[in-house]
Amino acid sequence: MTVHRRIALEARSEWDSALEGIPHGFAHTWRHSHAIQLTTELPTYLYCWERGGARVVCPLAERRFRGQADIVTPYGFNGFAGTGDCPGFRDDWIEFAVSEGYVCGYIGLNPVLRTQTYYAPETAVTHNSVFVLDLRTPVEQLIERVQPRRRTQLRAPLAPDTRIVWDRERLAAFFMETYPEFMRRAEAAPIYDFNGATLSSLCSQESVLLVGAEVNGSLEAAVVFGYTTWVADYLFGVALPQGRHHSARLLWCGVERLHALGIPQLNLGGGARPHDGIAEFKRRFGARELPLHSLRQVYRPEEFRALCLAAEVEPQDEGYFPPYHAPARVAAPPGEGIA
Repeated sequence: MTVHRRIALEARSEWDSALEGIPHGFAHTWRHSHAIQLTTELPTYLYCWERGGARVVCPLAERRFRGQADIVTPYGFNGFAGTGDCPGFRDDWIEFAVSEGYVCGYIGLNPVLRTQTYYAPETAVTHNSVFVLDLRTPVEQLIERVQPRRRTQLRAPLAPDTRIVWDRERLAAFFMETYPEFMRRAEAAPIYDFNGATLSSLCSQESVLLVGAEVNGSLEAAVVFGYTTWVADYLFGVALPQGRHHSARLLWCGVERLHALGIPQLNLGGGARPHDGIAEFKRRFGARELPLHSLRQVYRPEEFRALCLAAEVEPQDEGYFPPYHAPARVAAPPGEGIA
């Protein structure tokens, strides 16, 4: 018997129970989904499929355009996660989406934990890549894989006036104060326009690691990681203009701490675009590159085409999905699709 469940954010214990026994990332957790929803204000729930002891879950948020609903995975590396291969799931999933009346769905897929039996491989779109470190490797071997110039930088002693900081309260305050201006200077995409409630909620989580650098007692940079038993994700890095040179050292401090915690893999993420400066910064840590896939599914083709025409966009547009939510037409809230 197949069971479909929608677990609301208000049902935290049920959400947590549904994740038990499933390899998942930080973005699958109630804590992360709740934090992101504080900005998006979109109806958000954990979809759960069960059949014969198998289980698949996926966080989802609902959007509306001209009265019609579609779904999107919230910001972060989430997507389908399950107890193992479930060949019958993908057909059941489509039936569920159609029965709920959704026009379409944008499903981001976790590049580390994805299971291809949950979707038809030919329906996956590759739009970027991420860089992943295998933390099951001894730290001494990990640093030998780092690009030589960076390896020298990481092994160099700290300047006499510089100190690594692990104080969560101090770092959280610095991060929240620095984040808006840092993202403005970086001309970050609207998806990163998180409000103070979201940032505060993320920083307060026990499964979030913060590390920073101070010079002469003043913080200049901080990085943030989220993790579960199965994988860690580099979430954010912020710095004052004079503190950008701390980035590599702080990331490596996070690598060493997560390694000590026994987390098997660290997803450093990728660049804003393939092969940009951010991507190359992460590549130099000796990480393996993995494709970042998403599913762009249309459940009600006639309604999808009508909404695209109403928004004066092409249904076949290969950019933002769905095209009628594209930021060029409306100011889309953070988390709604990708550019």
